[in-house]
Amino acid sequence: MKTFFKTSLLILLTAVFFQSCTSNESDEELVSNEIETSTNLAEKIIATATSKNDLSIVNPECAPTTLGLNSSLLFCYFRNPQGDYYSMDIPMTSWEESYQEKKELAYEETGIRFTDDDFFIQQVLVGVTFIIKPENIVNYFETCEYGSSDHYNDDPNFKVSLSEINFDCDASVIAYVDGNPLFSREKINLSDGISFIENELITYNTSNSTSHTLDDVYVSNLYYTSPSGTEGYSIKREEILNYFDGCSLDRDINDNDCLNFVYPLQVNRSSLSSGETTSTTIENDDDLATTFSTNTDELTFIYPINLLGQDGTVLTIENDEALENALDSSANYCY
Repeated sequence: MKTFFKTSLLILLTAVFFQSCTSNESDEELVSNEIETSTNLAEKIIATATSKNDLSIVNPECAPTTLGLNSSLLFCYFRNPQGDYYSMDIPMTSWEESYQEKKELAYEETGIRFTDDDFFIQQVLVGVTFIIKPENIVNYFETCEYGSSDHYNDDPNFKVSLSEINFDCDASVIAYVDGNPLFSREKINLSDGISFIENELITYNTSNSTSHTLDDVYVSNLYYTSPSGTEGYSIKREEILNYFDGCSLDRDINDNDCLNFVYPLQVNRSSLSSGETTSTTIENDDDLATTFSTNTDELTFIYPINLLGQDGTVLTIENDEALENALDSSANYCY
């Protein structure tokens, strides 16, 4: 029996010694797997940290206080992934309070809980100046500077040709030629068909001594009804084409990013070559996106960390798998 135990112990020691001499590479791979943040997870972390919506660009400090202008107004709306719509205008003064009041009013009037990611700016009125084009709205809130009123009628991002229209959809449009509404009553029911537009174009050409063809006619306004019964409106080309694709204006619900990291966070960066580990404190979204943009295989969160849902839910995350699952289901935490 003693001989048996001695033999077993000798075999065990030999195996341990052999493994320590021949599997340094395996040990290094094991450490790597323990500390590595996958590229896929890093991309989701960056996407969440850099996620922007129209609400995030609003800068209440841009409300003018000179030249006798003491207020500005946002013409805006909620539109959720199902296409439900609620239009509103909000003064820039007492912005946060006014926005929350409108959000609650939208719920009272429609029974639909819109989220911050459902908020979109249509145009900004600064004194007597209208800012309509998206790039000009962004620039205004970044610089608080603006010029003369702009228009969308000359912008291809707001134009849809007749060949792109689905006349089988139950909706109304405003058709334009020369930047002017083609039809005197403005709205044209798609159910009237293209022949109605042809007749209106003949009348327009006769009245204005022009010779426009259907190729000169375009649509820049769409009025529709969502599946829930709300009346919707859109002027953007990409949204109008989205509607004509299936006679409904919708978007992927996963586009709603309703989770935010709770700061500060601690992240370890471990170098496999030197064996050194350094800890970094992350204070905000910009820091987080920058940190996870390089060498993700050296990074790991010091868990637990917290995520805050737009609906007030606080998620305590214990590992990478739980973090990835949470980010994949961000839309579940919208308000």
